Amino acid sequence: MKGRLMTEIYIYEGEFEHGEKGYDMIKRGLYNYMLSKGNELTELPEIKKEEGGKPYFVDSCAEFSLSHSGQMWMCAYSDMPCGLDVQIMKENTKWEKISERHYGENEKAYVNLWGIDGFFTVWAAKEAFGKMTGRGFFDDMPEMIDNHHELIKKIVYNDKIFYMTEIEIAHDVKCFLCTTDESHSIKLLA
Repeated sequence: MKGRLMTEIYIYEGEFEHGEKGYDMIKRGLYNYMLSKGNELTELPEIKKEEGGKPYFVDSCAEFSLSHSGQMWMCAYSDMPCGLDVQIMKENTKWEKISERHYGENEKAYVNLWGIDGFFTVWAAKEAFGKMTGRGFFDDMPEMIDNHHELIKKIVYNDKIFYMTEIEIAHDVKCFLCTTDESHSIKLLA
């Protein structure tokens, strides 16, 4: 569809480098993303970090958001700002204590209702929102769950609108993408 915003999410399972050592993998994903849009890059852009730590491409129209959990690495590339988070659910996580300390009242009720699944749903949604806005997880952040125990898919925050999309990966993986446009399409690539 011409004119419709596209977000491509590249998924890789295996060994990968963290921090600046992993920038080559991010740049390779950008190359493939731009190629899929009919734009072959002759030079890959530099990656820098904003004051809050959010990475970005210098002199590129593409946006990206990186997430990893365990051996899973994911990177979203888009024409618009985006935030991506993936969480592999781990039984040994002290999820009850963490949610009691860091979640809002509706989020705590959701965790009480859905257990570890609810905990990781909220966690991944909060992380995606934080990556989208550049705010830290523990900064002032809106709740991701409404008073009817439903995920909020349209979040109004600081006079801006953000859209949450849950991405189905596997039964033990929670993944969310936060964007500023609800009508974009998402393409998963391995």
